[in-house]
Amino acid sequence: MLTHAKLFAAADEGRTLSRPWIKNPSVVTTAGIAVDLSFFGRYPAAQYFTDGSPLAARALRRSTDGGLDHGEDKGAAYRKYLSGVTVLSVSAGAVPLPMKIMDYLLYYPLIPMEDIQVMDNTITLPRSTSGRGVQIMLVEQFPYIGGGTLRVTYTNSDGVAGRVTPIVTTNTQTVLGTVATSASATAGCPGLFVPLQHGDGGVLAIEQIEFLTADAGNLAAVLVKPLAPFANYEITNPSEWDMWRHLGMLEVIEDDAYLSMVCQPSGSLNGVTIEGQLRTLWVEA
Repeated sequence: MLTHAKLFAAADEGRTLSRPWIKNPSVVTTAGIAVDLSFFGRYPAAQYFTDGSPLAARALRRSTDGGLDHGEDKGAAYRKYLSGVTVLSVSAGAVPLPMKIMDYLLYYPLIPMEDIQVMDNTITLPRSTSGRGVQIMLVEQFPYIGGGTLRVTYTNSDGVAGRVTPIVTTNTQTVLGTVATSASATAGCPGLFVPLQHGDGGVLAIEQIEFLTADAGNLAAVLVKPLAPFANYEITNPSEWDMWRHLGMLEVIEDDAYLSMVCQPSGSLNGVTIEGQLRTLWVEA
């Protein structure tokens, strides 16, 4: 159990870590449409979700794929938590800038946007193996026209196969890293994640994606476990987020987790620098 005594002991005994991150989006974005910062450098390096075979699940890990630096694995003796995030950008296009940090578990690359595409699930979730809280995020890999509709068939966290999402619409922002279902002003775009069938608490695997409207381009389907929301509110000072004080929660970072972020800009992020710090602590298990 996580207690105040354990939190205080972690700080007193030096079981805390702060690591920098910096991203330079290189695309013209639009207000209200989310963008996956995984697709852009500088540190950590960009991740385009193209390794592996099309439609075949590929697991993501810190040790092999990079992602945000959250320190060494802690094993069974300790449990690591996301304790805070700092974010700064001096560009007006980046504020206000809602953001979310997530554990990216696995992805299905290079999905053609036509007909019914059946996924290969030889590889299973490397973390959050129960599937509870795991969400489906569709990210643009190669430009599409947009405005089409699709639905996803998946296995839920109870192990029930054949679950089907509502029909959703893709947006029309044709830039790398766009979250395809995010567009606050577009009917049928539900937001960052594809809504699950009523009553489901998470996803173990995607079985297929049916594109009811054919389109050009490709998507990656990414299974993610959201950890914490935060935001950058102004351009003269960094926004400091203490997860315990500001959100009332600390989320576990599993060993070898691949962490990355999405954001929802208020304007264009082309040429903008977004930077900050990621803070963790670990307590006795």
